[in-house]
Amino acid sequence: MSPFAKFSGAAIALVLVSGCATVPEPCTADWVDYQIEQVTRPFIVEHRRELRTLRDLAGDLENPDIMTAFRLAGQADNIVMMVEDFRDTAVPDIRAAVAQCDQPRAATKLLADMLQREGVDSGVIRWIEALGVLVDDA
Repeated sequence: MSPFAKFSGAAIALVLVSGCATVPEPCTADWVDYQIEQVTRPFIVEHRRELRTLRDLAGDLENPDIMTAFRLAGQADNIVMMVEDFRDTAVPDIRAAVAQCDQPRAATKLLADMLQREGVDSGVIRWIEALGVLVDDA
């Protein structure tokens, strides 16, 4: 057997083994995090522009200048649409997954956790959490 064939076989086996070991045991904290990640990953990709805007706002909300006001006004519709999309698409899927283990979590908390993982400043997250009524009351 050629060295290339041995290497290829080993590489394929490693991929197969690593693929099987990635799903945590059901209803553990790691499993809940895994389920949330599976749902939020496509959301993050789809809304990367809005997330970048929110990351860029770090510190600007405490002492907003005219440019910050213009940026917020220009992005307000997109940010509200992102929050509504999270409410309408990600939250039901996450709730369905964690309901299997009787561990429901508030939608606003899920959104805040995702934003924090994406590097959004805590001040901006608090501002987004104020929009939580759009998520939790729907």
